[in-house]
Amino acid sequence: MKKLLLITYYFPPCGGAGVQRWLRILKYLPDKSWDITVLTTNNGDYPIIDESLVAQIPESIKVVRTKTPVFGNFYKKVAKDQNGLPYGTLNSDTNDSFIKKILYWLRINIILPDARVIWNRFAYKEAVNLLQKEKFDLVVTSSPPHSTQFVGLKLKRKFNLKWVTDFRDPWADIFYLKLAGQNKLAYLINKRWERIVIGAADLNLIVSESINKTLPQGEKVTFTNSFDPEDFVTTPYIRGDKFRIKYIGKITEAQDIESVMAAINELPNLTQALEFTFIGTFQYNPFNSDFSVITKNYLPHAEAITEMINADLLVLLINDYPQNAGMLTTKLFEYLGANVPILCVGPDVGDAKEVIEECKAGVSCSYGDIDAIKKYISTIFVDWQLNMSPIMNNNKNYSIVNQIDMLNYILRKTISKD
Repeated sequence: MKKLLLITYYFPPCGGAGVQRWLRILKYLPDKSWDITVLTTNNGDYPIIDESLVAQIPESIKVVRTKTPVFGNFYKKVAKDQNGLPYGTLNSDTNDSFIKKILYWLRINIILPDARVIWNRFAYKEAVNLLQKEKFDLVVTSSPPHSTQFVGLKLKRKFNLKWVTDFRDPWADIFYLKLAGQNKLAYLINKRWERIVIGAADLNLIVSESINKTLPQGEKVTFTNSFDPEDFVTTPYIRGDKFRIKYIGKITEAQDIESVMAAINELPNLTQALEFTFIGTFQYNPFNSDFSVITKNYLPHAEAITEMINADLLVLLINDYPQNAGMLTTKLFEYLGANVPILCVGPDVGDAKEVIEECKAGVSCSYGDIDAIKKYISTIFVDWQLNMSPIMNNNKNYSIVNQIDMLNYILRKTISKD
């Protein structure tokens, strides 16, 4: 039996994509003789609350929650923005107040690496308390927020323990900083921290191969996101009266939903039989269309899975920004688990495109390529009309059930290294 301490800011009841990676791992890793403690926040600045996810935490997992200062209420008051702290974007709008623009600028260029760094002293203090009470074979820090990696670095230096970082996104080159135009000095500071952390860790788990290649030298291994097959066995696909296209998640200005809408607008036979559903949040209204669009707010995870299964085409949008080849969203893997054709709009070359092609799960079209988008939508629509909707079955490499043995081996090998 090996003992693992996982330190992560985002954890249920926090909802959204950030919690899914380790929530799945924690479901299966204890079966490989791991005794796991999670150190996390108590009511942090969470973008979404999903209480249903708490029930998915295995009973064997010990969860320790610390005091967590939050900026949310302060931000709402000062910026006069009732939506709370920005998440997934730091782009200011021309209509934003001067104060809000200043707060965004400070967050991008001064508050480094992120606003959640205020949690670090509480997390570190509790981690030291835990490590003094019991011996852990391994400490894992998962990010974003990348400030969490500083907790692991400090623990490594104090206790000389085995430490593994987990990068769910790039650090200095994360998409919202790229899109917001962070200044060069702030970027170089983040690059330096990135280099120090990766060099000091005994192992770095990286979410995609392309991100792995862009990060500094160190002990690194690519460990992608996954889906849990048990999420998809209880809900059957039921054919509807309409051809159902769905997008599930968040839409920002950096995602090319416009090309998808334009392509559908040019398919009049389709629009008469179409039901387009958007489930999630969007920061501007991208639905310029000649057909009706159903919008739903964020749903609990199990309900979102049901929506995916009962779709005839799922839309995936990769953010358009420099060096985005490594962007592998959690949503892609859940789409794979749903066994529904995927229309991806993203870069010409990228990890998401490779995964979709490997699994024969759909197509990835370039930004703005309306003709290619139209062609694939038309193909799937005809299959649906003939009741021949394709079912993909090449997704097993991305099931957490099949990945967990590899992760178990990687972690144990790290512990055994001198």
